[in-house]
Amino acid sequence: MADRLKIKVFITKSGKFRAEIKEGKRSEYYQVTIGGEMWKNGKGREFEDVIMEKCRFLVKKINENLYKLLRHGVEVKRTLVPPDVLSGH
Repeated sequence: MADRLKIKVFITKSGKFRAEIKEGKRSEYYQVTIGGEMWKNGKGREFEDVIMEKCRFLVKKINENLYKLLRHGVEVKRTLVPPDVLSGH
């Protein structure tokens, strides 16, 4: 069976995006914080397009849920950056 690339993107408690990457079946997972020191030094950057798309998806879904809460009158004290900021528009 061929080696498979696996990338998971999540948001840390401090609100940073982190990617967990496994480049093949026999390789170990490693994590990189988007915009962090390892990221700036090139770690995980070969998968930047995939990672950024996953980041945009997370922001979109969180914002959709935020708007649902606001429509129901729930007070929200903290929001995320709008998706257009991540896309560079």
